[in-house]
Amino acid sequence: MLVPAVATTVVDARSVALWWLGQSGFVLKGHRVTVYLDPYLSTRLERLTASSPTARHLRLSPIPVAPEEIKDADYVFCSHDHGDHLDPETVCPIGAASPQAKFVVPRAAFSKIVNLGILPERVIIVDAGERREFDGIWFVGIPGKHNDFDRTPEGYYPYLGFVIGLGEVTVYHAGDTVFYDGLASYLREYSIDLALLPINGGDPDRVARGFKSNLNYKEAADLGVAIGARVIVPMHYGMFAINDERVENFVAYLTATYPHQKYHLMTLGRRFIYTKDS
Repeated sequence: MLVPAVATTVVDARSVALWWLGQSGFVLKGHRVTVYLDPYLSTRLERLTASSPTARHLRLSPIPVAPEEIKDADYVFCSHDHGDHLDPETVCPIGAASPQAKFVVPRAAFSKIVNLGILPERVIIVDAGERREFDGIWFVGIPGKHNDFDRTPEGYYPYLGFVIGLGEVTVYHAGDTVFYDGLASYLREYSIDLALLPINGGDPDRVARGFKSNLNYKEAADLGVAIGARVIVPMHYGMFAINDERVENFVAYLTATYPHQKYHLMTLGRRFIYTKDS
């Protein structure tokens, strides 16, 4: 159902169509390219953690599309090397079904994705602050602080968000990050239309069990408003009971604190079309 919907959707340069794949996964269709962001379309993490009572990643949401059915991907972004963002059982089937697809990953994840069998010439590597531009799309790597500003021995950021330009629409996909000084002022430069922001937060108990933290629902709302996003789209919830947040908390806080701020709650596999205001 989702693949035909993406194929038959046509938008102009002032619009972008979105579908939510669950967690931080999205399809973005611009007027010239189709982009997949952090798709997690398997039960791999559930199987890997099946014997762990403190970290079992029991999948709550259904898989909206089998990765081997995705034949239309022009770009596949993986914001960092965590299993719900760079999933071998998703990336490899998409790579086989969409031979035209390029894979955009942090420089720190280049070896990982190549070792999965994606040819190096299909991989576009980005670090924080680096911009790439191709036919129909441009994008910039944004530093992600996933509890800490970790660096590889070479000095690369392992966690990235991306500002992506499709036609006249600019999208910020935060990947995984907590709030940090300078993030809002940096993003304001890009005149963000759609801000896709995690809301699941973190706490000492989850950190002690090995989970990294993200923006919580209040921080996501505050950040979206601070950067002037036209529409905030919450993400990174509803996938794993062990690391979740109620999206109703985001809505209640945003509407009470910033009643004029636009937002959109995605429904799994259902289309949302954003059109830039005149």
